[in-house]
Amino acid sequence: MRKIVVPNISAEDVLNLCKKGIGTIDLKNRVEAAVVELSQIATSYQKKGKAGELSEFEPLTRKTDDNTVVTAGLTKKELINLYENYLRKTDKPGRIVYDTLILAAEDKCPYCGGIGRPRNLDHFMPKAVFPQFSTVPVNLIPACRDCNMDGKGQDFAQRPNEQIIHPYLDNECFFEEQWVYAHVISENLCYIDYFVRPPKHWNPINKERVATHFNDFELAKRFSIQAAEELTTLISQRKGFMSQLSSSEFSQYLASFLDSPLFINHWKKIMYQCLAADDWFCSFTF
Repeated sequence: MRKIVVPNISAEDVLNLCKKGIGTIDLKNRVEAAVVELSQIATSYQKKGKAGELSEFEPLTRKTDDNTVVTAGLTKKELINLYENYLRKTDKPGRIVYDTLILAAEDKCPYCGGIGRPRNLDHFMPKAVFPQFSTVPVNLIPACRDCNMDGKGQDFAQRPNEQIIHPYLDNECFFEEQWVYAHVISENLCYIDYFVRPPKHWNPINKERVATHFNDFELAKRFSIQAAEELTTLISQRKGFMSQLSSSEFSQYLASFLDSPLFINHWKKIMYQCLAADDWFCSFTF
């Protein structure tokens, strides 16, 4: 749900860097022969990614033999190993791509909007069933552990409405229009409850996609946890140096946070938006 810039490195560049680290002459020659075809596959990926049509790619079955030739004369195992052994390993020339992609996220996981810190690269289209995309730069998403392991795992969309938001390629509407909202729950313990409400003019598939993304990464729960700490501090301030503010003045103070540079669906911006509009919260004497 957080946009990151498309990597300024081509699939061909990545393959050539990986090729430099290969010691086996036969494999190096076959990778070199496969560069053009794999680059064309990467171009197709980027085109479908921008159109939200990645679900159209046919996955391998989970039981496909590792020695099955997948594309360009390379087997499933060889395609996966291009990433594992020649892009990810720290002593290989391709590692510079891995590190560059991690750093490009600016220490903020794009899947959860920056709650977590990226620690590894997630294959948006899992390499176990889409090995042809194992080294495609736009398929490698810097992700935090919670999003990579617990949220997404090895899942992939089989229908357009099931596809989570692609941080590099997706429609700008997901990043520039508000679709995350929240309200204050004041029963027993005050907390912020987050939910999805896509714009009415969106098509049905995009509406379902944001709901899928929100649910798959458990963002309602994770956002509420983040908001709880912020809310505790805010209530303490309201009881202290802001106690003399009227409900209207306090609401204006809260609304001032909406001008922050945080992206439109950031949990903190949504939190202050709902608090500023909540009469109970603004007028309550804590």
